[in-house]
Amino acid sequence: MKKLLYPLFLLLGLLAMPAWALPFVAADSGYTFYLEGSASGNPFLGVTRFDGLAATSERAGLLLTVNESETALGNGQSRITFDLRANGSLFPVNDETAIFGIGTDGNGYDLTTDVVLRDATVILFDIDNQILATFDDLQGNVAQTDPWNGLFPNVNDALGFGDIDASRIAGISVEFIVGERVNAVPEPGSILLCAIGLAAAGIATRRRA
Repeated sequence: MKKLLYPLFLLLGLLAMPAWALPFVAADSGYTFYLEGSASGNPFLGVTRFDGLAATSERAGLLLTVNESETALGNGQSRITFDLRANGSLFPVNDETAIFGIGTDGNGYDLTTDVVLRDATVILFDIDNQILATFDDLQGNVAQTDPWNGLFPNVNDALGFGDIDASRIAGISVEFIVGERVNAVPEPGSILLCAIGLAAAGIATRRRA
């Protein structure tokens, strides 16, 4: 009897396990980011890869260094980060608005499964890597968060950060908190496992008779 019930309990355990699998962002996939000053101009579309390695580029005489990462938080959640640093002011006019976006041309993060964007935070840094300002709860600026389409905020759009001395901004970090989307309809694989589990239960019942 124990030999019959053990596979049943194992199958039921598998059915109860969450279906998520990290990473949520496809490794080594390409994405873009956008920079522009409302007064200084210098529009820039950076192209890089989600590979956890620092990438460098030049914009208006500045050296830009970009990095990204993804960290599992447990309970089917993940933290996705984007980090940009420059060796000078990204927006040299102090009363201008800093304009920034990820995937503004449509080339955002390539996601391996459907996820929900639960939180988005932008942190601005000065040349000494000190925090100038933090803007949180920005997920409401994204048109499609469930499922998230990997853009921030939207295609052909960008975020503007004012009310700050833009001439001091030398770094931008973005943190996304995402979680796997819960589907109401079971996947075919789950249905099959359930059927096998019920069949095993039937066998165990007949053996007891």
